[in-house]
Amino acid sequence: MNFIFLISYSKRKISFILNILNGTVKTTFYRISFGILF
Repeated sequence: MNFIFLISYSKRKISFILNILNGTVKTTFYRISFGILF
């Protein structure tokens, strides 16, 4: 197993998961603020 490849792969995976989480948090936040406004 290539150690460097493993590190870069896990980094990519982590950033991908973080992007998804960030997106869901943003949409939820927008939904909540719109629910408060309207």
